Amino acid sequence: MSPLRLRSGLPAAPSLTRNLCSTTRISSLPPTHIPPVISADNSTALDSFPLLFEDQCLQLTSALSLGTNIYGLGEVFASSGFRGDVSTDGCVATIQTMWARHFSDHVDQNSYDSHLIYLEHRYNATTKCSQTHGVFLFSHAVPLSYTAGSDIILLTPPPSNVSLVEYRLIGGTLDLYFFSRPSPQKVIEYLNETREQVQRMRDADIPLEGALRFSLSLIVAYEGLRDGQVIWNNINLYHAMRDFMVDPVSFSPEGLTQHADHRPHVERKEQEPTLSQLCDPLNVRVKRTTLYTPFANALKLGSSSVLAFCYEFPDEHELFAVDRQFLVGRDILVAPVLTPNVSTVEGVFPGQGLVTWRD
Repeated sequence: MSPLRLRSGLPAAPSLTRNLCSTTRISSLPPTHIPPVISADNSTALDSFPLLFEDQCLQLTSALSLGTNIYGLGEVFASSGFRGDVSTDGCVATIQTMWARHFSDHVDQNSYDSHLIYLEHRYNATTKCSQTHGVFLFSHAVPLSYTAGSDIILLTPPPSNVSLVEYRLIGGTLDLYFFSRPSPQKVIEYLNETREQVQRMRDADIPLEGALRFSLSLIVAYEGLRDGQVIWNNINLYHAMRDFMVDPVSFSPEGLTQHADHRPHVERKEQEPTLSQLCDPLNVRVKRTTLYTPFANALKLGSSSVLAFCYEFPDEHELFAVDRQFLVGRDILVAPVLTPNVSTVEGVFPGQGLVTWRD
């Protein structure tokens, strides 16, 4: 594992706004036109609105093997399946936005969380073995104070003989870690160990213990002020879900003040019903791990509970592009996902005949 760190320069003040404190008028912004990388695909173009560029934007491009097997870079409901679309075989490339948002399951759009690691898995026809390496962007995967908006692009510009991965960041740093291991599982395990080690060095930046617990407060305090927990950290306290606009009714300023003043004087025994309500579901999961084995393993080993075939069968290269089947844990095989209005689909049984699958 080796780190790579790049830091952007200080932002330069554009001459057109030198005498202005702030302006968002279109007339004050220079026209901008960036044509698409692939002429038939406008998703990589920035030609619909003016932009103001400063030198705080970061961009890093790296060459990959042509049509490489890329997995990761979530959270997104990708139409290409588990394997990343690098715009070969008639596909149109991947633009993955790394900005978590509370959104429903829309295809090819970023969703609730950001996972800034990808795995590149390749098969060696000479040795009949596979190898995996992972690239983890740590600087944009830590608490919110470190993050900035970013896009990660996977594509193969025609007529290039290589595929590309490109990071585009709005400020911040590029703090990249590279992991090389024989299998995807080993890469993720090593990543988990490294994250723990690096986080220990950043202990001063970890939030207070009380602030780490409490989207759980929403269980009892979704609608307004109640003595359920200490912190609301979801968007429900905002007026019409708009940031920095507290709901004047459910979370009125007067009520917030009284609530804050009252909290230090509340005895613990008055909180027991709430604490028990929050803890009991978690205790059930811990005590009955046999019912949650795939998820318990995911927690202990740092691996996903839903796996592409290459995780468990890294040397079966014919499985790398299978996107309509997957594993839950290491032992549960999910049959092909049915296509609408189709009564039968074809699937595969991995393991080259050496694994017994039971219905």
